[in-house]
Amino acid sequence: MIPPTLSPRLNKISELINDSDVTADIGTDHAYLPVSLVYSGKSKYVIASDIKTGPIKRAESTVKKYDMSDFISLRQGAGLETITPGDNVDTIVIAGMGGLVISSILENSPEILNQAKKIILQPMTMVPELRDYLYKGDFKNIKEYLAVEENKIYNIISAEPGKDKYEEPSPVELFLGRSLINERPEHFSSYVKRQENKVRKIIDGLSKSSEPENIEKIRYYKNLLSDIEKFIIG
Repeated sequence: MIPPTLSPRLNKISELINDSDVTADIGTDHAYLPVSLVYSGKSKYVIASDIKTGPIKRAESTVKKYDMSDFISLRQGAGLETITPGDNVDTIVIAGMGGLVISSILENSPEILNQAKKIILQPMTMVPELRDYLYKGDFKNIKEYLAVEENKIYNIISAEPGKDKYEEPSPVELFLGRSLINERPEHFSSYVKRQENKVRKIIDGLSKSSEPENIEKIRYYKNLLSDIEKFIIG
């Protein structure tokens, strides 16, 4: 049976996984990624978890359809609470959640996190805040990728547990992503233009308010906008 076709976002995550003995897919939903990882040999075993009953039921249907129950364990619960040290998870995927939620999940399960060799994160919101958490925390080899799906551009971040020395990221590095700025991957120009538009809207919104504290915020975002514009091509 042909495995499920992954969306561009999930396909990019899959590309970052190789030779995993045990992968944890947190927020699995339909379990398409776990099935694909096992089918392709990228991971020998996957623990697929979700906090809600609906996604777990959808995942159960997918696992049954592809006869993967011996290779995929479905668990319902919050974050990494479904994982135990004895599971020996070496790769952690947390996708489709807000950046602050992802940070909290990692922060709340240090024992599981520190067992892993690689983490792959796909935040939907609060991406600068997640970057800030990673650079200030015990993480190394932080790299970032872009995936385009249904006219949206998604950030995908890979990192490894372990302390590394970094220069403190500048505001524009936190907003655009240091790795993306340095490597300029495919879709980078479109991504920067969208980020520029986002900052312009923030400035416009702040300018409509007469609150005194907004003066400093406007100054901050205008400086950020000026830095972003340096990376706009054409």
